Amino acid sequence: MSASDEVSFVKNNRLSAADILTQKRSDIERLARRLHDIFTEQCRGWRNIKINPFILREAVEHYFCDVYRLQLFRPVDNIDIHKEAAFIMKWVAKIKPVGIVSVSAEPEKSTVMVNAWFAIHAGFSLLQLGIKGVMNAGKLTPDYVVNLAYRLHLHPVDPISLASELFTLKMSLDSPADNAPAQE
Repeated sequence: MSASDEVSFVKNNRLSAADILTQKRSDIERLARRLHDIFTEQCRGWRNIKINPFILREAVEHYFCDVYRLQLFRPVDNIDIHKEAAFIMKWVAKIKPVGIVSVSAEPEKSTVMVNAWFAIHAGFSLLQLGIKGVMNAGKLTPDYVVNLAYRLHLHPVDPISLASELFTLKMSLDSPADNAPAQE
């Protein structure tokens, strides 16, 4: 099959969002459960916030539709873990499945930005990076994490750029410190 035949086939056989969601139902449920578990683990002790499982599922559904479209319209054959993390971070921050239940006084900024913080924890968990451990080890600055939360909370996020950033971050964290250039 020639390249033009492949493009024609793809354009004529595109799946609708409903088709994607039907085909990916078990994957959607599995990822939604995993994200719910991440929320439960990371937000233990926060009494004034709660996750809405229906809105969380919507974020996961948007993630799967976006990944399908990425593979359909760009020459991306394989979605790596960095892209998965970036797309999940984008949709969790955008759809905002975590809500503030009750507030007796003005909430702290971290509470208002809870969806951005949850998006970071979700993305880092998918990358198998424990954010607290990485920060405690001094491998990641608090300024970087706060800046990332700010961007996720207030700005549109390009998941492809974020995936590149996460790839670079993961590679720098995975490489031993003794790979630094020697000083003369």
